[in-house]
Amino acid sequence: MTAELPIPHAEPFRFVGSCKDLQDDAGLFLWELPRHGETFGLRMFPQLLCVEAMAQAAAAFNGLSGSRTAERPEGGTLASLDRVRFNGAPRPGDPLTVKVRVRKRFGDLVMLDGEVWVHHRMVAQAELVVRRTP
Repeated sequence: MTAELPIPHAEPFRFVGSCKDLQDDAGLFLWELPRHGETFGLRMFPQLLCVEAMAQAAAAFNGLSGSRTAERPEGGTLASLDRVRFNGAPRPGDPLTVKVRVRKRFGDLVMLDGEVWVHHRMVAQAELVVRRTP
């Protein structure tokens, strides 16, 4: 699935490139970690970039899943980011797969599980809560 992602981020701060798969309760997003010299602080903060990629994927999922029933994408605010764990660090040039999956919905709040994968190895995971706004 190739669609413009409904997030306000622009290059070089856009860490989710495209949506590969979108279902009612899950989304799969792709991004390639920039190579050395293409962005700031890459060698020092690759795990931080993974956390931001999960947050952007949650926002994109929120907007894309909301746009299925509305004329325009829903907005949202990242309410919390909890239980962040790292199982290694990606390297420059690695293709990343960012997965988000709905765990619970309570009114305007949606709790999502986020994961970042490099090939067949999970390098980061977190619980995200997004507050949806029409």
